[in-house]
Amino acid sequence: MIFRDNNQTRAWLTLAKLADEVGDNLPCRQAPDLYFAGQGETYETNLAKKACQACPIREQCLSYALKFKEHEGVWGGLTAGERKKIRYKR
Repeated sequence: MIFRDNNQTRAWLTLAKLADEVGDNLPCRQAPDLYFAGQGETYETNLAKKACQACPIREQCLSYALKFKEHEGVWGGLTAGERKKIRYKR
């Protein structure tokens, strides 16, 4: 992962610390490949989005992805396209 600035680095470390506190029970740690499936892999993307719904740090994950404009993967239960629409509405 390439960080754009110190704010992003600190935010990532905070998110990582939260994830470590939850441990291996996080959905994204159970099947990480689902969260970065290719564009045409809607089945995998839908599985990842569904798994995110029960994640205890989903909101923090989504907040990070929105703030730092993550352009790939499922973060906080939303795809890159869905997050882009949210940023556009803001």
